[in-house]
Amino acid sequence: VALAVAGSNPVIHPIHPLASMARSAPAKTSRSAAAKVLLAGLALPCGLAVLELGIRLFRPEYDPSGHLKLEAATPVRPALGRAGTVQWHIKNTGAFAVPVRFNQYGFRDRRDLRDSNPADIAVVGDSFSFGWGVNEEERFSDRLEELIGVHVFNIAMPGARLADYGRLLDYAERTGLRAKRLVVGICMENDLAPAPAIAGAAAAPPSPLLGVHAWLKSRSAAYFLLLCRVHQNASWSDRLARWGWITPVLEGVPRAVGRPDVIRSSAEQLEGLVRNHDATILIIPSRALWVGDDRDAADRMHRDWVATLREKNLPVVDLRMAMEESGNPMGFHFRGDGHWNARGHALAARSLSEFLSAK
Repeated sequence: VALAVAGSNPVIHPIHPLASMARSAPAKTSRSAAAKVLLAGLALPCGLAVLELGIRLFRPEYDPSGHLKLEAATPVRPALGRAGTVQWHIKNTGAFAVPVRFNQYGFRDRRDLRDSNPADIAVVGDSFSFGWGVNEEERFSDRLEELIGVHVFNIAMPGARLADYGRLLDYAERTGLRAKRLVVGICMENDLAPAPAIAGAAAAPPSPLLGVHAWLKSRSAAYFLLLCRVHQNASWSDRLARWGWITPVLEGVPRAVGRPDVIRSSAEQLEGLVRNHDATILIIPSRALWVGDDRDAADRMHRDWVATLREKNLPVVDLRMAMEESGNPMGFHFRGDGHWNARGHALAARSLSEFLSAK
């Protein structure tokens, strides 16, 4: 009941039970909605955490923490893999997913450098010679060993340039390499390049959205798996390319730099590198020979470079003719990546084997 005062006489008004329930219903509804929001807020991160953990446990190749990553160069050694580790090398386009094992020296090679002898062969170069995207036994260095019956030590490293090959060779020899036969893989897409400018225009800062993308890509297995699925979907990958989020593989082919001074200085640098070795230069042709609008310049650069090396009496194995004779030179590369596939490495191994056997 409720007590009301009207003048001096109290008046008693009865309150129906349903009226009391009606007043309490909004409060209960509000508390119920808040509980649901809280529950949903907790369920989402918990679900994502379970998904992340599950992918890391059952599909470790998608875990960014285990992806291929080199240790930075120091004053006493070049950039190398982390010694004694196995890392995953995976391309989000689906082109490849292979394990990469680094030995105690940081090279991708199962052999101990101290077991080498002067009759053995060392292969130095960049990501092509390293075996980017293929299993270790599929690389041309491993296939070459099978073909000629001589131990071949691979001291190549992704990201290396012609200027870095001397450091790789010096480090390998300081840690035990005694091989005096050398194969130098020269990539025509980036080994012949002018020295970087000392100063230049400042690069535009990345957008915050791209910063978040890069952060997630390097830390979340679930996000990396999502990226792989997006890249492998033609419709989505085309859309992202139009938005500028991804660069199509064939648009990333470097333009030819055929300046005479660059060719001359690069040849002199290579000549110094191999001076104390029985060397063979493996020419890795640029894809610009066969795709894009820079084919004439790429052709001139290729011909001038090979001619310059032969003028210096450097033994050359040029894969261009063998690739073009196949009728599909791009068939030796991954479709979703610019590097050689297993077929490309097999061709390089056969060509080297034939050349060395006849030498």
